[in-house]
Amino acid sequence: MTPIDSTSAGFGVPDEPQRQLLRFLRGLRGLDAALGRWRPDYGGLPAQADPDPLGGTDVVEAHRLYADGLTFFATHPGAARSLGEPSSGDIADALADARLRFGVNAIPLERLGVLTGQAAAPSRPLGGPTQPVRGGRGATTSGNGKGATPAKRSGGGGCALVAVIVAVLLIAGIAGGLIVAANSFLHGGPTAAAALPSTKGSPSASAAPSGAAPNVLAQANACTTIPAGSLPSGLSISSTSNGIGVDPDTGFSTPYVSIALGTTVGPTTPRLTLILVVLPFQDTPPSSGSPIDRAGTVQVIAYWDGSAWHKGLRTWSGQAWSISVDAAATQVDVVQNGKTVTLYDQVLNSGDSYGEILAASGGCSDKDLDSSLSPQQTYAG
Repeated sequence: MTPIDSTSAGFGVPDEPQRQLLRFLRGLRGLDAALGRWRPDYGGLPAQADPDPLGGTDVVEAHRLYADGLTFFATHPGAARSLGEPSSGDIADALADARLRFGVNAIPLERLGVLTGQAAAPSRPLGGPTQPVRGGRGATTSGNGKGATPAKRSGGGGCALVAVIVAVLLIAGIAGGLIVAANSFLHGGPTAAAALPSTKGSPSASAAPSGAAPNVLAQANACTTIPAGSLPSGLSISSTSNGIGVDPDTGFSTPYVSIALGTTVGPTTPRLTLILVVLPFQDTPPSSGSPIDRAGTVQVIAYWDGSAWHKGLRTWSGQAWSISVDAAATQVDVVQNGKTVTLYDQVLNSGDSYGEILAASGGCSDKDLDSSLSPQQTYAG
């Protein structure tokens, strides 16, 4: 992906176009899984022929990500161009489709038929906008061209009834033809797969049970120093690796850090918190607070509740920490594959420093952090 110049692009956050692209792609994939054939192909992003009956997609959240990302690029044209091809072409196709069919930058949620359970219906024929009927419904233009006069009524009630029936049949025929044409136009292949291999695993944070968000930092907050105490047998960090891989929960290439543990997390594993501590280039971590509050300025969290993984994202604003968990943590994903837990973070950038903290009942351990909890590994991308 082509690096950008934030000044020339017209906004102040250097990685914002990439973040918004990933939001748009994540939302698009969710809508594809929930609705099936609701759109034409967007460049290198083929439409999905049928919905995924096991997807369990939150359509409202997926639409929010799709619409927010697309609206960003509509209001910042330079941002889309800075991404290069094929991403800029994909975005251009998505904007053109929304504008052609609905006259807006992103297809509204209600037009997708989500509220009625129906497939999205275009507001005008897919071939382009129709010409308005001059003079209004039921009006004819007078011979002198000075205005419209009401059409003459038929002399017989029976003829009028026949005319109504014929009109209804004609409208039904036209609607059926439009549906057939729309199906033909919108037919596409399977959702595009990214070029890099996927790190598949189970369970993932997306499979975590719904309900109130858990306290993903309970174990880490209990540690007054790091390291401290002792962890259950086998719970240790043996090695890490990083790069860009296909996030199986989104299907798109995403920065990641994989953390190899000494044992496989499963039903007999006690509750634990695994934290990827990130310190972006030139960031300054907090100088006060508990140990966990002084570790980096971004914390990607994987929390095992004894039966499923939960995900979290914690960020330091310069004055206070804020946290989002599970469905609210849209930028991250957690996937387990055997003894390896992979944390995907959409805004992890080359040059960022990282380290890890593992916390469970009994204590906390760390890896790739110095005595002041400053990350020592470098994300290479």
